[in-house]
Amino acid sequence: MKLISMTKKVIELNITFANNDIDRNTLQLLVFKYALFLQQPLKLGMFVPCDSEGNKFTPFQMDIINEKPEDEGYKKLLETYQEAEERVLFKGFELHSYSRHSWLLKLNHSYHFEVYKKTTIEDLIIYKVELTPNAINQLK
Repeated sequence: MKLISMTKKVIELNITFANNDIDRNTLQLLVFKYALFLQQPLKLGMFVPCDSEGNKFTPFQMDIINEKPEDEGYKKLLETYQEAEERVLFKGFELHSYSRHSWLLKLNHSYHFEVYKKTTIEDLIIYKVELTPNAINQLK
């Protein structure tokens, strides 16, 4: 599912309502959830797995995760990384570089664009980004 505008989402949900697939209360709830979703401030962890402090995992940490050693430190790091992966809302992003005010992201290994930290999910609609299963679940 791609990120779409609020207008398109309301039309989509009204068609579902007209087909008797959902009731009026569910329709209102889904519209409200989508509006709240779009208003969330952007965080780096929505694009790439980040720790609880909002920092991207380091190459050293990724080497440890990929090597799969059998110790408690590895298991804790892997668990933290898997939780971070589940918090990612948008598919196909890599962090290219960052500054105090923005992130330069690469989408699907090719397209670069700058995302300013003081923007919301709604500002990404023009990029037609693909939502992860976690993001879709937030909207149900």
